[in-house]
Amino acid sequence: MGLFTKKEPCCICGSAQVKEKLADGWICQNCINNSGGFLSGGEKFKDVPKARVLQCTENHKKNMELLAQFSATRKVKKYLYIDENKRQWIVPNDIKDPIVMSYDDIVSVDVLQNGNSVISGGTASALAGGALFGAAGAIAGATVGKKSVKEEITSLMIMISTKNPNMRKEYIFLLSNGKVQEGSTTYNFLKLDVQNILSEFKIMMADAEEKKAQNRYGTTSGADEIAKYKKLCDDGVITKEEFEAKKKQLLGI
Repeated sequence: MGLFTKKEPCCICGSAQVKEKLADGWICQNCINNSGGFLSGGEKFKDVPKARVLQCTENHKKNMELLAQFSATRKVKKYLYIDENKRQWIVPNDIKDPIVMSYDDIVSVDVLQNGNSVISGGTASALAGGALFGAAGAIAGATVGKKSVKEEITSLMIMISTKNPNMRKEYIFLLSNGKVQEGSTTYNFLKLDVQNILSEFKIMMADAEEKKAQNRYGTTSGADEIAKYKKLCDDGVITKEEFEAKKKQLLGI
């Protein structure tokens, strides 16, 4: 056997201009691009079979179709776009096309500060029950004697675990470069952004939980839906403003 492995044509399209060695062939740059970044998650090309590339390419095609039909009705700045009519959401991305997710894809939402979990919730009520940045010492600032020690924050992100096979974990990065001091004006604005994002996920997760109940016990009326969101408001899961907005949507106002 020679020192150099002979390159075969791309096993997907037949192009002679191959780029990477797969587990069972070679692949060109164009076919890598057509997979839409779905070949990720730390995988090495040499371990990826042709069948997975074909599946990723098909997934990318379907995602682009969903993305073309996606129309945001709610936004949280540049971080989160929601299509309430289709019950879908995306995290905008400047590098690659975002993956369209369903409300039903959400498994849990975690807020990570300096790599540590601040809030973790797998249901709307659990997410609402978390004391945002409120764990004494660890998050809100340690107390040494009578002096409060402010933490230097170098990373702040929200991690969404999903059922979507194309993206098991989605991240919203609020602070990934630079650093801020806990308690500073910039930090407090970031906390507000986190709260607004979590409010949207609480609504989506509550909706998904309701859909599961409907499938299990049958459909509910508009009045039942309003009563459900009123209870969420009374329990502090959503704000009064969010309840009023949902009520108007259900009433078609």
